[in-house]
Amino acid sequence: MVPPVFWKRWAYFYLSNVDETQTSWLIAYLWNDLTNEFEKKCEKSDMEAETTNTSTYHKYSMVSVGEDGIIFKKNGSTSFKRYLCTDDGTGTG
Repeated sequence: MVPPVFWKRWAYFYLSNVDETQTSWLIAYLWNDLTNEFEKKCEKSDMEAETTNTSTYHKYSMVSVGEDGIIFKKNGSTSFKRYLCTDDGTGTG
């Protein structure tokens, strides 16, 4: 499993698929002080599907870079990707 990343009031989660026929996704939540609950702010749902080798043991890294969101990398990939979700719900990645 890939552990969630927390920064201030933000929480980033990687949700894996059940098998290699489904894609995985990232979801960012922001803590709301008025309701005392996390609210989903944005998600990245077009992540590539995991292969059979990674569906049982997730080989991914997710690191917080504070105000700049998170850095996400799949094992074996040649590039790192930065994902950022803002208070208004827009995201980049």
